Amino acid sequence: METILGEDEHSELEKTTTINLPRFGVCTYGDSEVIRFPWGLPGFAAMRRFLVISVDGEQGYVWLQSLDDRSVAIPLCDPWSLFDDYEAPLPLYA
Repeated sequence: METILGEDEHSELEKTTTINLPRFGVCTYGDSEVIRFPWGLPGFAAMRRFLVISVDGEQGYVWLQSLDDRSVAIPLCDPWSLFDDYEAPLPLYA
């Protein structure tokens, strides 16, 4: 893993990290791109840091790539792009 400092779009120094991911190959990201889930995700309680990765040719989908376990990448999509009549049932207390 390589860490460097570079300039972001706001002309401030931002720490960037380059890693090799099993599914996506070499990836460089900045600290501001990391999504943190302080309590983890259901089923992935120990994983708290993720990146959202878009892959060319996979329109409508993105991957939630764990930085805590690089072997874990969760596909995400907008359910309305798959099912026009999609409704998410929510409990009354939500």
